[in-house]
Amino acid sequence: MKAKSLFLVLLMTIPAVYGQKKEQFAEMQRDIASMQDDIKAIHSAQTEKFTTLQTLIQQALDSANRANTQMAVMSDKQQSALKDLQNSATVPIATLNSRLDQMAQSFQELKETILDMNSRISKMDAKIQDLQKQIQIGANPAPAPGATAAPPGPGGMASSGSGSSAGCPATLQADTTYSNARRDYTAGSYDLAMQEFSDYVRCFPNTQFAPNAQFYIGDIFYKKGDYDTAVKAFDAVITQFAENNKTADSHYMKGNSLMKLGQRDAAAKEFRLVVSKYPDTEAATQAKARLRELGLSAGSTRRRK
Repeated sequence: MKAKSLFLVLLMTIPAVYGQKKEQFAEMQRDIASMQDDIKAIHSAQTEKFTTLQTLIQQALDSANRANTQMAVMSDKQQSALKDLQNSATVPIATLNSRLDQMAQSFQELKETILDMNSRISKMDAKIQDLQKQIQIGANPAPAPGATAAPPGPGGMASSGSGSSAGCPATLQADTTYSNARRDYTAGSYDLAMQEFSDYVRCFPNTQFAPNAQFYIGDIFYKKGDYDTAVKAFDAVITQFAENNKTADSHYMKGNSLMKLGQRDAAAKEFRLVVSKYPDTEAATQAKARLRELGLSAGSTRRRK
């Protein structure tokens, strides 16, 4: 009896349990269907976005290709224009270079011609001086035996006057004398060079190289340490010859000699004269350096502290 009752209760319970399970299953199915719909919507949205992205990428690629094409066209045009410009400029430049070469060659030829003319003029000047000397010797017979010619004055200048050729041998040639004196001076044979320069100044005082010879006389005295006589020799270049290519150097070397004698103010005066009157010469550059050694500027008279 009890077993029958238990069976009946079980039969009554089964439908209720089955109904609950069925309802839960249906609810799960609905959830799954909803999830599937969501997945489909997400997939559709992603597909649409991917399609849009592909479209944008393709558009960017098309734009880049068009830009590359335009750049290539512009580059070709620029290269073509540059080639045209080079071709158009090559001929004028080549012509200009040819003309410059011709001008340089002509200038060199002109320079050589001028140098040759100067050399010829110098030789003619020396020959004229030799001829004048011979004429003077003929007009003024040689002194009687035992007489002595006027000796050179201070600094190598003849004491009897700038035009005197007394005591000059008839065989003495201006160009040879000067060349020998320069050669001996360069070789360091100062005593021999001194005699030759003195002979040149005494016998050929009106030639273009007379100031040079007098300057070298002063320079030899300076090298020997005879600064008093050097000052006189450089003064002779300044006072007894017209403005020449050794005037600035003579003022500068006179200043150096005065410095050696301890006459700083007088030396500074000479250096300043060189700087102010001959500013573009090498002597002016050296004079500025000397003034700096003295603690002075080119325009100052007071020693810097």
